[in-house]
Amino acid sequence: MKCEAFMDNMPQSVFTDMQWSTRLFNEQVWPLISPILGGGSLLQMEGRPDVELARILDMNAGIDGWHVHNIGMRGIASRIQITRDPFDTFTIRMSRDSGASTEFEKRSVAIDGKKHGWIYPALTVQAYAASENGPILSCGVGRTSEIIEFIKRDLHGENRTTNAVFAVCSWRSMKRHGYEVKILKPDAATPGLSLVKGKYQARNQQFHATACAAGQ
Repeated sequence: MKCEAFMDNMPQSVFTDMQWSTRLFNEQVWPLISPILGGGSLLQMEGRPDVELARILDMNAGIDGWHVHNIGMRGIASRIQITRDPFDTFTIRMSRDSGASTEFEKRSVAIDGKKHGWIYPALTVQAYAASENGPILSCGVGRTSEIIEFIKRDLHGENRTTNAVFAVCSWRSMKRHGYEVKILKPDAATPGLSLVKGKYQARNQQFHATACAAGQ
């Protein structure tokens, strides 16, 4: 089968990365961010039997999972980085030395041409963890369209790797420029917020995270 062939041809290192990142997102990131998204459930694409569909959604639309809510359904892009000191940034690949299309280019096309119906992840989640087993050190949630706009306004920094250039979007800098970003740190309780219907709405529930104020 085509799905089986894809799994057979996947480099073991990539498959292993998918395994730990999917598990960490399901077990530690989702419980952290779910309250600010208004509840609902997570439909994670990585690790599902329908591998070909997961691959297409990831490669073409950048969607790693779906937030399923009683008012609708929206895509999520996720990235987890292992580090001792969290950078508290969104990182988006801008260019490759090979010339292959990047996240920034694909998301820009989809957002600019949304009247054509191209899909892209409504939300981007980036988390920093101490190890492949956690714990989560910090997590940022933002609207993908606002991250792309932030880059287009040339408000980002850049980081060069061996074969690509990444846009580095500071969570706090985005907040200072008026963009809605939730910055979550485990182990502190604060009133929840719900990112639904295009804006944040206060909720009565408590959750174990701290939503940092702009500029802090």
